[in-house]
Amino acid sequence: MKPEFIAAQTPLEKGFTVIEASAGTGKTTTISAIVLRLLVEQGIPIEQILVTTYTELATAELRGRIRDTILDALTQQHLPFVQEIIKKATDRKQFERKLKLALQSFDEAPIFTIHGFCARILADRAFESGVLFETELVTDQSRFVHEVADDFWRAHFYSDDTIMAGLVRERLTPAHLVELLVQLTNNPSLRVSPPSENRAALEKKITELCRAGGNPEEIAQLAERFIVSLQSEFCEWARKELRRRKTDRRVQSFDDMLTRLDEALRGESGKELRKSLRERFTVALVDEFQDTDPVQYSIFSQIYGGSDRSVFFIGDPKQAIYGFRGADVFTYLEAAKVANRRYTLGRNWRSEAKLLDGVNAIFRRRGDPFVIESIDLSPVTASGKADAEPLTIGGRRDQPLRFWIASTDDKARVEEAVAAEIASLLAGETKTGERKIEPRDIAVLVNNNTQPGWVQRALADYRIPSVVYSAASVLKSGEASELSRVLMAVSQPTQERIVRSALATEVFGLNASALENLSSDEADWEATLNRFADYHVLWRDHGFVQMMRALLIGEKVRSRLLRWRDGERRLTNVLHLIELLHAACVENRLGINGLIKWLARQISLGAELKDEHELRLESRTNKSGVAKSWRRWFANFTSDLPGRNIAAI
Repeated sequence: MKPEFIAAQTPLEKGFTVIEASAGTGKTTTISAIVLRLLVEQGIPIEQILVTTYTELATAELRGRIRDTILDALTQQHLPFVQEIIKKATDRKQFERKLKLALQSFDEAPIFTIHGFCARILADRAFESGVLFETELVTDQSRFVHEVADDFWRAHFYSDDTIMAGLVRERLTPAHLVELLVQLTNNPSLRVSPPSENRAALEKKITELCRAGGNPEEIAQLAERFIVSLQSEFCEWARKELRRRKTDRRVQSFDDMLTRLDEALRGESGKELRKSLRERFTVALVDEFQDTDPVQYSIFSQIYGGSDRSVFFIGDPKQAIYGFRGADVFTYLEAAKVANRRYTLGRNWRSEAKLLDGVNAIFRRRGDPFVIESIDLSPVTASGKADAEPLTIGGRRDQPLRFWIASTDDKARVEEAVAAEIASLLAGETKTGERKIEPRDIAVLVNNNTQPGWVQRALADYRIPSVVYSAASVLKSGEASELSRVLMAVSQPTQERIVRSALATEVFGLNASALENLSSDEADWEATLNRFADYHVLWRDHGFVQMMRALLIGEKVRSRLLRWRDGERRLTNVLHLIELLHAACVENRLGINGLIKWLARQISLGAELKDEHELRLESRTNKSGVAKSWRRWFANFTSDLPGRNIAAI
């Protein structure tokens, strides 16, 4: 059993330390405590304490929490762990001087996302890293990926050989090539296997067999070999070609920053670069370590491996098994294996004791609850904070963990059952402490990105407001397809068929009858076509955003969408899409046709989900949450567990 890491007491030793932190165990508080102790116990300046995490939002939260902890130690408001740290200080004046200096220098505190850290090092150490000056950062490299895939396709398949064209068309597409290249860019350490064969010889043999009416099984086997060989050839060429093109155009993506820093650390000047980084950042704390991929871990292991510096990896290996954000669970396990020591955070600050007991009992029923042997369930105890203000129904504490079992035939009734139970909780005397529970205190967790809509509709039947926390892409929403039709009509205002298609969208709101009446009235129809022509001129002369603003106002889109039961969701998606399209215009310098093609490609292809594409909250008012991950709610419903239809918690 791993020992518990006590924020104010556990020695901060040299080497690599892994701290496994389950949800609700105070991971951010622990990081803040470690930073405070490094400042006052070891006298390390705030500018030399590197803290990295995964997202910009998490970075901002960490920065705020660390600063508040330092301020708390100075003002003597004293969080419990801060008070323990203060007691150990022998020289009060020296203690305060260190903290005041840290606050004065806090703007220089190196608290970054992992990509932000790499960008800073590449900019500050351009000579050692070999990165060109004035390199532009592109947040979306998909246009380069598509360009490389399309060029390979044109170079190899735009020919008159109908036999090979037919074989390839059934087994390979440009979209598949794009997916292969995306995988290679996400993980540069991937090796391509098997190696490519003599493509010309395979092609000749297949053609001869087809013309001679050869054995179909033999032809199919050769065709499969040909496709595999072609994919290998593409991977080897595209990996180099993509990098060459970005270098020629002086651009780099977020993934490029990671790989280039990793390569720089391995290169000729790597020794000097590693030494300078260890001197600059005496200690490193890596938050959300379960989301680390092989390249990210390689960077930290190269910088600090074999040194006398301290590195703290903080994360939850149980989350790593899902591969969120490109995480590699085996990278985590390898790092934990070579670490000098491993700890766990053993106290949960969010949940009631009986709920923790129930969850622990479920996972202890198997020896390998997470399939991978090296990942186990470390025991967690309740802090008592949640039990001080428990959830009560009718003045009595209910069982915090309950299961509802439904047959697969009742799957359609799951959302209805959940909505009915939530309505009952809200209508009754359900309280947390002395406060009556509200919609914002309740969450429904779903299994995939298609279910939130069903749950929302079921809740709406009971007039329960809700919002969706989802990792689904707004580019896959119905509003994206409709906006594409609208933009097509604006780009071709003389094409009546295309204009009719746009008018039939919910953005314009015309049904079949209204559209027929409009088309039969010559004056009104001409006025409608003229409006689209005006939008076209506005787009051409003043840009996309100006045109969309005029269209939204002129066609009263906002009020029309808000009439729908889920109107806030629809309007939020439309505004989000407009923002993404504007960014694509600026970054890629797209005109009217270029932007329409960009949107069509994003909708049709299974591109990698980016943070900026995730569905946004339609509202932050008092509403229930429908999500795919745990957050800090008092009542949670988990819908559609594997093998069963519903479990309510």
